Amino acid sequence: MYILRSERFGTLWFALGVVACAGVEAWRMVHVVEPEPLRVSTLLGALDQMAGPDSTVWQPRPMGPEARRRPDDPSFPQVSGEIEVDRLDSAGWVALGLSPRQARGAVRYAESSGGFENMEALARLRMLPDGWMGHYGAQLRFPLRNAARAAVAREAPGDFIEDAAPLPVDINAADSAALIAIHGVGPWVAGRILEARRSWGGVADLSLLVPALDGWDSLAAALKPAFACSPDAVTKRCVDSLSVEGWRSLPTVGRKEAESLWRRAKHHPGDIRLILAHPTIDSVRRQTLSHYLRPCLVDG
Repeated sequence: MYILRSERFGTLWFALGVVACAGVEAWRMVHVVEPEPLRVSTLLGALDQMAGPDSTVWQPRPMGPEARRRPDDPSFPQVSGEIEVDRLDSAGWVALGLSPRQARGAVRYAESSGGFENMEALARLRMLPDGWMGHYGAQLRFPLRNAARAAVAREAPGDFIEDAAPLPVDINAADSAALIAIHGVGPWVAGRILEARRSWGGVADLSLLVPALDGWDSLAAALKPAFACSPDAVTKRCVDSLSVEGWRSLPTVGRKEAESLWRRAKHHPGDIRLILAHPTIDSVRRQTLSHYLRPCLVDG
């Protein structure tokens, strides 16, 4: 019993186990068992019995540039009749081939911009798949608006009274409630307009809706007909008293341009024309900034 429990006897058993495992592995390396090759007829027979798509309907999609959808691409659902664009909800956009994420984006865009007035407004929706407009273009229908609605109202004055286009709202005088009451203007848009009015001292031109809305040009173009403005309502500032931050607070003026205009005002005090003749200021911005500046009053 002492021999069976000794460390030397345990080491001997461990060595015998290692030798046995090495012998088995050596035998497997010498006597390699290769599987019987599978016959082609057997493989084809198994593939024929597998369930798969109908070869007469399914076609593999091309790879690379050819993978873009074409107007006649069958992957776009076929829809009969006319498509009322302003009545499409998320489910309606999905039924026309958009993904759920694209459909939600289309609904949010329509709500923020007041809907799609015509084909050009819909084309600005960049999330539409390639070939979508060509596939459904002939079926798309848009609501009557502005001039077309007014013409119909003249022919049938009893109708369309509540649908008549509202008068433009003064963008420099409207409060938050008046702004939100405009179709397509939500809290975010109203807040951006009020912030621009406070920072700039007023909106001198409706083209400034684009920078006021953080560069959202399509939304600004859709909302532009709802507003009116006058440069006379803008608070003008003394050109010589503006600091770098004062120049920076004016519309379309960046940090580097503000520093350049501030230095130029030091060299040409009171001369608005020469100050705005800086090479970085184009003619459009020069005309816009001229509404916000005035010469300083000189005592005596």
